[in-house]
Amino acid sequence: LRSDRIAWGLHDPVAADMDVDLLQQTYLRRLRHHGGHISCEEAFVAGVSSAAGWRVKTSQRELTCAVLVNAAGAWADDVAFKAGVAPLGLQPKRRTAALIEPPADPAFPTWPAVLDVEERFYFKPDAGLLLVSPAEETDVEPHDAQADDLALAEGIERISAVADIQVTRAPRAWAGLRTFAPDRIPVIGPDSAAGGRFHWVAAQGGYGIQTAPAAARLAAAMVGGGPLPDFADRTLLDALAPGRFR
Repeated sequence: LRSDRIAWGLHDPVAADMDVDLLQQTYLRRLRHHGGHISCEEAFVAGVSSAAGWRVKTSQRELTCAVLVNAAGAWADDVAFKAGVAPLGLQPKRRTAALIEPPADPAFPTWPAVLDVEERFYFKPDAGLLLVSPAEETDVEPHDAQADDLALAEGIERISAVADIQVTRAPRAWAGLRTFAPDRIPVIGPDSAAGGRFHWVAAQGGYGIQTAPAAARLAAAMVGGGPLPDFADRTLLDALAPGRFR
C-alpha cells in the first residue's frame, strides 16, 4: 500500500477466507444423500395454488407439492409473480471481479484481503493470482451477468492509486448478481398472502454463503414445521419476514 495515499487502516488478523466451491459441493452432496434432486436447465413457468397444494409447471414437466420455496436468487420476484404471489421489490445488482497476475512480492501469498472503507474496491490473493473487484452495485434485470469492462477498469484504477499494483495483461473477468430487498435485509419465511404455503429464501445480498448455515436451518424449520433454531427470536423473525413489505 502507498503510504502517501493511505491515511489509516484496520488489520484483523483472525479473519479467514472461505472455500466457497467446497462448501457448495458439500451442500449438494448432502442434498442428494437425503433424497434431494437437482434439475438443471429447467425453467419455472407457472405455479397454481389450491387447497391441495401447488401445481408447478416447468419448461419440461408438471409437478405437485404441498409447499413452494422461492430460493431463485435474482429471479425471486419473477418466480413469485409467475406463482400468483405479489413480488417484494427485490433488486439484483451486478458485481464484477477479475483475476490478474500478482506483484513480484515474495510475501504475496500471505497478503490479507484489502477492502476500501467506502467499499469502492477490494483485492486479495486467490489461487496464486490477485482477485480484484470494483465492488460496484449496479441495478440490473435478472440475467446471466457478464463482466462490466468499464466498472472493472475504474476499480483497477482506484486500486492502482493506493497500491503498487499494475495490470499488464487483460484480466480474466466475470460477474454475478447480488440481490437485495428494499431494506437490504434478507427475506426468509412464509408469505401470509399466499396462505403460508409459499416460502421466501431470498435477498441475501452479498452474504449468502456466509449466512447459509443459519439461513438454511431457519428456513427448514419454518417449511417443515419443526422447532426453530435457538437464535430465532421474534425480533429476528419479524426482521426477515416477507410480510414487512405487505
